[in-house]
Amino acid sequence: MDVILEILAQFIKAIFFCLLLLIAWTPAAILQGYILMMLWGWFIVPTGVHALSLGSAIGVSLIINLLTSHFTNVASEKDAFELCGFWTIFQLLILSVGYLIKTYGAGLLW
Repeated sequence: MDVILEILAQFIKAIFFCLLLLIAWTPAAILQGYILMMLWGWFIVPTGVHALSLGSAIGVSLIINLLTSHFTNVASEKDAFELCGFWTIFQLLILSVGYLIKTYGAGLLW
């Protein structure tokens, strides 16, 4: 009986952990889609290509993540949330660099 309760407890913990990651990653996916939409608008639309809607940008970013993901071993829930925080900061950094390049162009680099 104790073994069954232990397995059930581990299962519930795993489900709870997955739900927490889903809650954490959903805003992150929306943020990444927004960043892709903005960068697309700044750099691709001027070449004559149509703009991306937010929904399309989220979908494209999810596909790119699916094709390029590299899974890391996450030792604990704390490590997983730290990874989410790092990922969000990294995405905001990408948006900031894109904005600077869009605003100042190549002159920023010289």
